[in-house]
Amino acid sequence: MEVYRDKYRIIEFETTTQILRVVWFETSEEMTEEEYIRFSHETPSYVEQYNARKIIMNTENFKFVVVPEIQNNLNKEVIPRYLKAGVSKFAFILPSEIFAQVSLQQAIDDSSNAVKQGIRYFGDEKTARTWLLDN
Repeated sequence: MEVYRDKYRIIEFETTTQILRVVWFETSEEMTEEEYIRFSHETPSYVEQYNARKIIMNTENFKFVVVPEIQNNLNKEVIPRYLKAGVSKFAFILPSEIFAQVSLQQAIDDSSNAVKQGIRYFGDEKTARTWLLDN
């Protein structure tokens, strides 16, 4: 069911699978840094509200450039909220040109905290969903 929509993204929750699905649109290119930060801090509230346990973050059409300072802030403030809310798996769907690079980096660095915390990167949503639903 759709729980939120704006010009940059749609957020859906699947009751039977407890998956919160966030799909970013190409219009994300028009976001300001302040909007992105605000949206990133708001998303965990949907996890808390709907008791989501798994997340699909579909960034295939995500066009906003996240600078390292913002990413560091989100890692410190937002990711812990997801974990505290009980999220066990987090699947990122990446654009195909980025997926190959991230997959290689992930394979090389198998001791990464992201891997240990149940965060994976995929090139398509079907594969991500299969992983999420595999207990």
